[in-house]
Amino acid sequence: MTEMTSRQRVLTALQHREPDRVPLGIWMTVDAYKQLRRYLGLEVKAQYPVGSTTWSQDVGVELDVIDKFGLDIAKISGHCPGGKSLEELPDGLLVDEWGIKRKRVEFYKSLIAHMTPDDILPGVLKLLTEIRAAEMKIAIASASKNASIVVERLRLADKTDVLCDG
Repeated sequence: MTEMTSRQRVLTALQHREPDRVPLGIWMTVDAYKQLRRYLGLEVKAQYPVGSTTWSQDVGVELDVIDKFGLDIAKISGHCPGGKSLEELPDGLLVDEWGIKRKRVEFYKSLIAHMTPDDILPGVLKLLTEIRAAEMKIAIASASKNASIVVERLRLADKTDVLCDG
């Protein structure tokens, strides 16, 4: 199979046909994006346009990052519908612009506090071993500010080269 352009690759995948490889894209929080740019030695701006959801503060990556990683998909950040931000209800739940209720991060922290290596999904350790055997670098990028806790609880720190979290 000949190498496809990004456009061909994405369109082929959207047509449920097999492209030359899986189309790649990045979606992350503005804080994680700034950390990634610093790590790559790229200029970091004071502000980036964030949007499309109030709860994630996601940001679209710029062309220099897209080129550096050979990404096929560029996310364009917009604004929240109606410019609405999270609303806190009397019971402590948060409601986003779509009316979806969410619990605060403390609930999530109580769940990850009890994680063990037994919670690693099947096949993940094998995949990490194969990636390492191919002499490729392994990075974990997460919008969560709790990614380092999860990596520590799962005992994966020695299996990764870079951790970039929110």
